[in-house]
Order: sequence, then C-alpha cells, then structure tokens
Amino acid sequence: MFVHGLVESERSWWTAAQPSGPPTSFGHRLAEELALTPVYLRYTSGLALEENARALARLLDELHTAWPVPVHRIDLVGHSMGGLISHRACHLGAQEGRPWVDAVRTVIALGAPHLGAPLAKSVPPAEWLLTRRPVSAPLARVLAGRSAGIRDLHRGALPDPMLPRHISYRVVAATLTRDPHHPLGWLIGDGMVRPASALVAGRGHRLGRVGHQGLLTRPEVYEQVRAWLAAG
Repeated sequence: MFVHGLVESERSWWTAAQPSGPPTSFGHRLAEELALTPVYLRYTSGLALEENARALARLLDELHTAWPVPVHRIDLVGHSMGGLISHRACHLGAQEGRPWVDAVRTVIALGAPHLGAPLAKSVPPAEWLLTRRPVSAPLARVLAGRSAGIRDLHRGALPDPMLPRHISYRVVAATLTRDPHHPLGWLIGDGMVRPASALVAGRGHRLGRVGHQGLLTRPEVYEQVRAWLAAG
C-alpha cells in the first residue's frame, strides 16, 4: 500500500517513464518485477495524524477481510507524513489485535519527519511575531488557522513504541547535495525534511541529489524500495 504525504494524492506516485511514454509508478514496476499488488491510498492530509492512522488501521482491517484471496503479506510505503501514518496505523492495529497486522512484513518511510519538518516548525514563531503588530495581526490569524496535519508536522512523531518484531521499519533520508553526508546536506536535507529527522537513531538509507518530492518517483529510490521488499 502506498501512502502519500501532505497535500498530495495517490497520483503523486506516478510519473512519465519517458517524455513521450506512458505513466508509471513504483507500484506498477513492483507488480511487474515482484508480482506484488499495488494499492494506493487517498486520505485527507489536513486531519490530525492520529485520526488518519486510526482510519488507515480500520481500512486495512476491512481490506484484509474483503480481499478475494487469502492475504499472505502486506507492505506499506509512505512518503513524508504518509510514513508516520503507516507506522502509527500498524502500532494501533497491533494494540487492538487486528489480524492484518500479522501479515505486515515491511513499513518503508521516505523522508518522514520523525522530529518534525523545519518549514512547519517555523510557523509558530512567525505567528507569534506577526501578532506583535496590528498591521500584521490578520496574517497571524491566517497562520493560526493551519490544519491539524500541518501542526502535527511541527511536532513530528518518533517511531516509539516499536512495532511488532516481525515488522521491519525502513527509512530513507535524502539531501539536495550530491554527498548525503555533506554538512550542508545535513543542514538543508531534501528541502523539506532534514536527515536527522528522517533517520531513526541515525540509521537508514541515505541518498544524495534527491529532493523531497523526488522520493516519490526517482529510480534510485525505487531500487532501494525494491531491494527491501524483495528481501522481505
């Protein structure tokens, strides 16, 4: 199952294979190469992370029950906020003893802001500063009306408590710099999420010269996702 991020949709995973060729996606290629069945989720990313995670857990319960053949394996790939929601949904499903959790093998988070995203973190201070002057107060009220989903990206969501031991949690952190270990790359990350936030305890797969949106479609990202799923 592919879980998109904030202000995205299931179409965000698709891109043109060639300038004049048909569109393709990670799921389309995995279906051809690993015989996996891709399922694309659409959700309202403005809702709170916890609310979306509970809705996803219920949806997976219904999907697992209604699938026309026995489900032997489930993998989730989430981009940005989608990675946080996927992890949380599996944790909630395990807490509630949902049968589908036993089938989950891998959860992959692409550029997930476990420690929050810098852009989202900058909004509360900006809101406070704008309230200091009457002329900028209306703009402060606009910022105060930001969605619960954006507020959650300010806080982030550490993957703790851990998932059941049979589920592998994999993460990808990207940087705009060629060298993913370069100090500048560590500072700016993929343009939206820094490696320190995307990694878990400093661990995960790192990629250079990949922007935040590139994590949805870039071939080097696909190759790593494919390797993890093939090994799973």
